[in-house]
Amino acid sequence: MIDEPKYEYLLHWWGECEARIKEKWGYDEYLWFDTEEKRNTVRKNIVNYADKNHWGYVTACYQGYLTRKQTIACMVWNYRGRVGYLEYNFGYGFSTEDAMYMFEEGNYNCDCNLSSFISEKYKDFPELECGDEIVLENLWGEFRESNNE
Repeated sequence: MIDEPKYEYLLHWWGECEARIKEKWGYDEYLWFDTEEKRNTVRKNIVNYADKNHWGYVTACYQGYLTRKQTIACMVWNYRGRVGYLEYNFGYGFSTEDAMYMFEEGNYNCDCNLSSFISEKYKDFPELECGDEIVLENLWGEFRESNNE
């Protein structure tokens, strides 16, 4: 029998306040809740504590059935006849539509960013200046289980 996915509320938070908040409440970077109210209460704790102490932070809230899956952008790229495969992990709660946008029209579409990602996997790949010489021949998104679960 296949389990039905559960609708959940995800809070992703990070910043210079991270160690102090983890020490105070034990909160992990990603937190899942059954209700929006519970998520908002924890978010408010983080925001108030960080603001009170003038610490930088970022919070992102997501909700849905697939928040426990990581969003992976998968692509086949071509640079001057050299072809390769690359995956980019956006983490939890990110939509495949937003991941595709980042590589099709967003900031990751520029050669300066793409070459940086590619050179992490292919050490002999050059770091390029801004441009559009790298062609994404195929691009798709997948949801995957975490390696930590």
